[in-house]
Amino acid sequence: MSERSFLYASSDDRQIDYTHILASWNGVPLTFQIMVSQGAHLMYPINDEQRAIAIAGDYAAGRGRLFTFLETLRLRGLFDETQLKAATDEIASVLFTVTPTPAFAILQLDDPSNTGRTRVLLAAVSNIEDQISRYLTQWTAMKYDEQFDEMWRQLGVGQPPPQPADNSHIN
Repeated sequence: MSERSFLYASSDDRQIDYTHILASWNGVPLTFQIMVSQGAHLMYPINDEQRAIAIAGDYAAGRGRLFTFLETLRLRGLFDETQLKAATDEIASVLFTVTPTPAFAILQLDDPSNTGRTRVLLAAVSNIEDQISRYLTQWTAMKYDEQFDEMWRQLGVGQPPPQPADNSHIN
């Protein structure tokens, strides 16, 4: 199973306020990457600048870049227009209702001790235009193969893939 990622809103890029979670997803969807892409930088625990625990980026700028990207998707016709409009409205209902507007969007992986993976992800989001270009190329091919569920999963919109059942009580 892929890792789980979490997107938070915060007024401070030195610590994660776990009460301000915006979304979580299996994998690291492109929407989360775009949200932290503007001014992206690593976050470290207080007094430990060796262990990167998350990526923070400018909330308002990331949100603006995300909605520009969603408009690009609409213009390219890669996703069903009605579903994309509903998804865009859903995203707006989350990102524009956080008041006051937070200074930072924070992306954390389910294993914050995996500093190497966090650093690799920072490199990807720091070069978000190339990342977007790769996704658009991939989605163009996937559209013709009718792999719509996977396209939505990679975008990170709608219901996340189901979690496996917790069968720990069965022995």
